[in-house]
Amino acid sequence: MVPHYVVISTVRPPSRVRSTARAIDRRTGAPYSAPLMPASRNPHAGKPLRLLTLGRAVLVDPTGEPLVGQPRRIALLTLVAAAGERGISRDKLIAYLSPERPTDAARHSLHQLLYYIRRQVGGAIFLGSDPLRTNPLLLTHDVALFDQAFDAGAFDQVVGLYHGPFLDGFHLSEAWEFDEWTSGERMRLTNRYRSALLALARAARQCGDLDAASSWSLRLSVADPLSVPAVLEAMRTMEALQDRSGALRLAQVFQQRLREEFGALPDAGVDALAESIRSAVASPVPPRLAPAATPIAVTDAPQTAVDEDQASAVAPCQEPLSVPFRAPARGALPASIAACMTPWRWVAALAVLFATTVLAIIRPAVPASALDAAEAQVLAILPIENLAGDSVGYLAQGIENTVHDALRRFPALRVVPASVMTQSPPSTRGESAMTRRVGAGTLLRSRLVREQDTLRWVADFIDAHGMPIRGGRFTISAARIPTLGADVMDTVAAAMHLSRGTSPSSGPRDGEAHLLVMRADHFILNRDAKSMRRAQLLLNEAIERDPLYAEAYSRLAGVYAILGMSGAVPVSEAFELADAAARRALKLDPAQSMAMASLAYEQSVRFWRWDAGEQDFRRALALEPWRPTTWNMLGTTLRMRGRFDEAREAIEHARSLDPLARHYPYQIGHAFRCAGQLDSSLVWLRRALVISPTYATAHELVADVQAKRGLPDSALAHYREMASSNRDSATARLLNDAKGQAGLEHFLVDWARQMLQDAAAPHDDHHVNNVVLAMLHGMVGDTARALDILELAAAERDPTLPTITCSTAFERLRQTPRFTALLRRMNLTTSSYGRR
Repeated sequence: MVPHYVVISTVRPPSRVRSTARAIDRRTGAPYSAPLMPASRNPHAGKPLRLLTLGRAVLVDPTGEPLVGQPRRIALLTLVAAAGERGISRDKLIAYLSPERPTDAARHSLHQLLYYIRRQVGGAIFLGSDPLRTNPLLLTHDVALFDQAFDAGAFDQVVGLYHGPFLDGFHLSEAWEFDEWTSGERMRLTNRYRSALLALARAARQCGDLDAASSWSLRLSVADPLSVPAVLEAMRTMEALQDRSGALRLAQVFQQRLREEFGALPDAGVDALAESIRSAVASPVPPRLAPAATPIAVTDAPQTAVDEDQASAVAPCQEPLSVPFRAPARGALPASIAACMTPWRWVAALAVLFATTVLAIIRPAVPASALDAAEAQVLAILPIENLAGDSVGYLAQGIENTVHDALRRFPALRVVPASVMTQSPPSTRGESAMTRRVGAGTLLRSRLVREQDTLRWVADFIDAHGMPIRGGRFTISAARIPTLGADVMDTVAAAMHLSRGTSPSSGPRDGEAHLLVMRADHFILNRDAKSMRRAQLLLNEAIERDPLYAEAYSRLAGVYAILGMSGAVPVSEAFELADAAARRALKLDPAQSMAMASLAYEQSVRFWRWDAGEQDFRRALALEPWRPTTWNMLGTTLRMRGRFDEAREAIEHARSLDPLARHYPYQIGHAFRCAGQLDSSLVWLRRALVISPTYATAHELVADVQAKRGLPDSALAHYREMASSNRDSATARLLNDAKGQAGLEHFLVDWARQMLQDAAAPHDDHHVNNVVLAMLHGMVGDTARALDILELAAAERDPTLPTITCSTAFERLRQTPRFTALLRRMNLTTSSYGRR
């Protein structure tokens, strides 16, 4: 046995640890997979660990104690474990985990992840270097056990291992390749789980265990409520229990549901089985239950209708089954209750499950006159329930935006958006209670479902008492989705007896272009530079498909502006592109309010025509007053002009339209800070941080406010949070020993010097504009250089220049004649600003 001599100091950098380990390996002959830490120092070394990813995401020790919960480390472990014996290359891991990072930085990040995992749980958890594999003696993965059980036909073990969707609720920021892989795995494993339930139900029925068959069928109907195999299996179980009339009623209800809810033709398999049962009703001899002769294969593909003659998915009953059948453990009834559940009661429970869902849809519509007239004019929207898989999550968001846009166009209808409904406390989660809580008379409940290769959006309008008013079934396809907004308006007008307002634009001629814009909207919500780059590419692709698509140009104008303000594109170049896109949109469609707002913002911050810009904002809001971004841009320009009360009023209106956006409480806090109302500013900034605790910009402004309030240590704490959120280790090092007022002042000067050095280095993906450079020079005390750069920015019409009116970095310059002349040149003044 080769002893392990590697001893790691906690202060030694990882690179030195690695080189030391390799040197000792060469000298002693010990394999490189030897633990980085002796077993005596790592209590988990050598112990078998479990990686749980079905319904959760955690690595646990044999006692169940969580060891690794950090998302990126869990993602790395999951990818390597899923690769199995073949392993996975480091390049693939980088592509999944760091697709946007430069290669060297991504490789360093991967090395750090591997180092920390090895250190935390033992170095031997990984085998090999490239490709990487997990050590099967030290790590078991629940997905591997799940797949092994499924392949072996041990379907009750499959069901026992399935505790929920794969990596349920797990998200990795800035790693869309990993998210797409996760979505595919989640769908594959869900299909296997449903296949296992179907196999168990069929086998139990063929073996005569009708109680178990009813139980498995019930679970299958919960897992896959739109499953044809599930209803076929339930009908066959009813037939075996001599409840043929119940089986026929179930078939009738299911076919009616297909027709009413999805507009689909009746299923041929259900019709054929129903006809077979009808022909046997007159016969006094009950049909014989016989096992099928030939088993059929259970695949990962979604289940379709299968004739009973094709047999079961498991071995015939006379042969021993690979796993003994038993009722499901999770959710099973107590024995005292289960004993009372005779076979016909099990079937009745199953029938009720199907019937209650259908009755809510096929119930006769309640006339709008039966509703209170005042209540009927307020409609609340629930978030769309996405049952079609995470891979089409952007469609759910896009449909929600389209529907919200369409409903806002009714002049006599007040719409409560989905973002407000998600804030209901747990005690009011009931639909009727939620509807009454927001003062609505009608609730829109909807879901996105997949029927084989077809996506459908199913919408139900419900009154405040829980009674259905009307339903709508919409196919989501490239051909149909451009007209979705108009179709929803027709449905709402008929359901609530409302007069229609302006119709939404008909959308592009190419439906695929509309889907691309929906996907772009999904990235625009993030507002970071990388997401905006993705949105830019998608919008350009949409315009290539349909050069006359005005709405795509409108969104592209906003994306260019954000890219410029974030430094991803030179700001003057970005606003030139934004101007061209907005003007093109208005040429194609003069009613494009988003394009009008973009030009209004440019009129204000770039050309300093503040009154003209405000008039254009008001015209855009007259067209579409439900656009929160337009209200926010108006509020921002009012703040720059020193009209703080009006600015807050406009931004608060934006926040009421989108209560979960972190940007609007931040902007309200910014307006209070500029007015010198520091306590009020702090209240709103903290609200932004409640929504997003890692909002780096908000932490920076809180630090500035706390410094103004004479609380340097609190300011330094928020600067540390800012550095942590930005993963800025260089800034974090500057903050290490900073304390008190002297430490704060010293840090700010050092921070500015460090950023000036970074700005001097060439960057392909980030551009520092002149206003930021002037701010940094002002922070280090070089006021003359700062003023020179600001005058250059004015000559270039830098759209960020008006921000100097309310910036701490320029306080030393505010009373100088050159600074005052700059403000007059921009038609601005500091007389309205609060004293700081």
